Amino acid sequence: MVAADVAVAACRRLGFARVTEDMRATVEEQRDKLVKVGRLELRGETLMLNQDVPVR
Repeated sequence: MVAADVAVAACRRLGFARVTEDMRATVEEQRDKLVKVGRLELRGETLMLNQDVPVR
């Protein structure tokens, strides 16, 4: 999934029809934390789940 699409996809998955800027900021902050700890991996423009990193 393209990194920019994560917020909308996550909020839709949670049942929200619209995504506010606050919602987008919260999801993007969490996305960035997952990239920083290696749980998500950016490959080109696409975010991929890194299954080699154990879930805590």
